[in-house]
Amino acid sequence: MAEIGNDSVWKQADADNITGTQPSWSGAASPATIDDAGRAMMGAVKREHAWRNFTVTAGGTANAKTLTYTEAPAALYSGQRFAFIANTVNSDTATLNINSLGAKTIKKVVAGTVSNLASGDMPANTRVEVEYNLSADYFVWVNRTPVEPTVANTFGGV
Repeated sequence: MAEIGNDSVWKQADADNITGTQPSWSGAASPATIDDAGRAMMGAVKREHAWRNFTVTAGGTANAKTLTYTEAPAALYSGQRFAFIANTVNSDTATLNINSLGAKTIKKVVAGTVSNLASGDMPANTRVEVEYNLSADYFVWVNRTPVEPTVANTFGGV
């Protein structure tokens, strides 16, 4: 079976899941024979994979970071996670705007207290995973473990 990361088989756009050799839901059937529900499921799985893994480097500025995915989320929902590689070090409170859905502040949790990022909290090339909090309308940085900058470049040029 082809892995989710195989872009020639798993596509983010539901309607594009019609080529490749696998997955096959009924014996040796081509993915082109999978009905719309199957293609939609493949698209949803691929989008989630792209959003939750370190597949993109942030754009934007030090404090106004942006992410652009091939297929944008329709909206943000509580618990939704996104992973990215920081493009530059932040110099103050930082925001994240995903596919122009609106900039949301990135918060950190220190000793149980949620607060804004301080200057230098997010160095360039850091792998960042955030989770959206709908009721408070911000992202919380959930993997605040420092990563050496060289690590970000050891996995297939990511």
